[in-house]
Amino acid sequence: MRTVKGLRAEELLFERLQPGIRFRGKVHSIFSSTMNLMEEGGRLWTVSIERQMYLPGTLEISGKINFEEYHDLLGKPVHLASCMLIFGHSLQVDLSDLLVRKPPERNATAMGPGNPKDNLEETLKELRRKGKRGGCLSFFLPGSPEGYLEKAFQERILEMKRTGDFRKILGLGLGLTPSGDDFALGFMAMASYLQESFVRDTAQKLKTLLEQGTVSTTEVSLQMLHFGKEGRFPGDLTDFCEEVLYGNDPEKRNHTMKKLLNIGSISGTDMASGALFALELNLEQQCGGNDDKKS
Repeated sequence: MRTVKGLRAEELLFERLQPGIRFRGKVHSIFSSTMNLMEEGGRLWTVSIERQMYLPGTLEISGKINFEEYHDLLGKPVHLASCMLIFGHSLQVDLSDLLVRKPPERNATAMGPGNPKDNLEETLKELRRKGKRGGCLSFFLPGSPEGYLEKAFQERILEMKRTGDFRKILGLGLGLTPSGDDFALGFMAMASYLQESFVRDTAQKLKTLLEQGTVSTTEVSLQMLHFGKEGRFPGDLTDFCEEVLYGNDPEKRNHTMKKLLNIGSISGTDMASGALFALELNLEQQCGGNDDKKS
């Protein structure tokens, strides 16, 4: 059995991996750099190679490993025993020196007042240039959409802008985390910094929808959204929001966007689109209205 060293666990998972806790589940899904676990009761956690950013519900391990080499572990039991997290009969993680990783502190005060309106305009220009098509970016692009999904996102985001209802967006798209869900996560992240009542109320409606348990999407995506409902977002997403809101350095702002866009195939682009949509909506409300026009 191969043993790898556990480095850090996000604080919620860290609590579940303490001695004396009954932790049992199964391997849910496997990718090259991550493996998802489903604990008894249905909560998903992630085992990952070492990351520079904060990721909710994630245990980081040391060393290089391609989890796809352990595809035979899919569906196999996982349990905690004697400071070891054990996967089937071929892999275990040593938790004896595990550190806790907490969400980063909000940096708004330290960063300064910024210029959200100008930053939004400049960041949207960069997003149009560097973002990946196929999902929610289409809302911000001129001209006709490319294919059914882009057309659907344009229409449904515009409808959500009028109604504040995310139900026709959640679950829409392809992949492990559909574009509509990544967009919603970005919206919640930016809304957590804003005080405008309409945007905060829209985010609260989204959280209520998630609490009701009626959202139809993938299990991994649903867990991501529930972390967002609790105010736990990927570090690259919160860094992006803070730079757009409070930053004064275009180069640093573009750097945070580049890091965000590198998440997944188009997930980062969809998160950025949701965050900028929330800020745009916020600024429109401050100006006294909603003109239902794309930037």
